[in-house]
Amino acid sequence: MNLNNNKSKKIMVATIIILLVIISMATFVVIQIGPYNKNNNEDIVVDIPTGSTLNQVTDVLKENKLIKNKILFKLYVRLSNNSSKLKSGTYLFNQTFSNKEIINDLVAKVEKANNVLMKEIMNTEIDKEEKDIIIQFIKKKNCNKIEVTKSRMEIIEKLFMTIREDLSS
Repeated sequence: MNLNNNKSKKIMVATIIILLVIISMATFVVIQIGPYNKNNNEDIVVDIPTGSTLNQVTDVLKENKLIKNKILFKLYVRLSNNSSKLKSGTYLFNQTFSNKEIINDLVAKVEKANNVLMKEIMNTEIDKEEKDIIIQFIKKKNCNKIEVTKSRMEIIEKLFMTIREDLSS
């Protein structure tokens, strides 16, 4: 009987250790695929070039401090069957986004170019009336075609050209 009791204790200890290891690993993964910094909602403009591979997309996201773990991000993309669905473009993310949210935006091509443009306009040194006019226009029209990687003045000039074209047609 003592032999069975000892064997039962060993099985119980082994089971507890295995459960603790599994719980620790699960906690690690959840932390790693969660937000990079849930307290920092400062916008980060990210450009994913056309033809980027999963490795290149992952590198861009890691360089911009949007993901914590490149291996887990790539694994998450592959397990969610999205490897070939990531789209190029200019995106507006922040560190409160989880891996899942980032992947969803990259797959759905949820470009936030209008938001990027509005943010750029707000940071320019033009008077408030002009800013309001431009922001109203951005909200009314789809301005995603305007490259947000240009300087602020180039963006404003392009917006004014687009507004003029719109008014003359």
